[in-house]
Amino acid sequence: MAGESIPDKELERELEREEQEQREKRAQRPPGRREIPEFRKRPDAFLTTEDDDPVLHEPKLSIPFRTNNGLDLRFTRVKVYENGAGFDLVAREPDPDPTAGISFDTETINLGYGLRPDKAHKTRIRLVLAVSPTLGEHGYCGGAVLSNSFRQDDFPDDRNEPWLSGGGDSRGRVRDLGVIETRAHYFLSPVPTKSIVQITVAYPEFGLKTTSIEFYAANLRPPRR
Repeated sequence: MAGESIPDKELERELEREEQEQREKRAQRPPGRREIPEFRKRPDAFLTTEDDDPVLHEPKLSIPFRTNNGLDLRFTRVKVYENGAGFDLVAREPDPDPTAGISFDTETINLGYGLRPDKAHKTRIRLVLAVSPTLGEHGYCGGAVLSNSFRQDDFPDDRNEPWLSGGGDSRGRVRDLGVIETRAHYFLSPVPTKSIVQITVAYPEFGLKTTSIEFYAANLRPPRR
């Protein structure tokens, strides 16, 4: 289900609060990159074949964001594992010239977790994920607020505290649809068990204003056998 847009200032306050908490946590840790524990890793990230993928549930979720710039952007390809849930952000744009090569220049969108240091135009989509927010005057807000601007090794020491990490991203041509498709993978651990999950995105460099979607956490629970 499509959610209500969160006012920019309200979103900024949530981000500032969460980033301050992350800075305080980093200050308490010794220098150096921390090794991500197994219970935080996306299982199929290190498996060799799809047959070995220990997925428990693949809910039929494909939710489009309400965009103001004509971009087809959606939350899709959800896979639920014992230790978390993976999902993709997928954007489709009209293919300007099917006979030409695919552009990977500085003006292409970046849905992924990391900035591209080799590019002059260092941008990425702004993604904020809220787990179990509360319903307020402007819709759902608060809860455990996670962002793709945090460092990958800033995972919580408490294995029950939500954490968002990023995986690979890609860009390619879908010839039968006449579009260029960009996608990026994310992994949320552990699997949310109650309330809702809300995902808010913005990408001002490409004319995408703040917009959000939300769905019930119950959709991520494997069906009872």
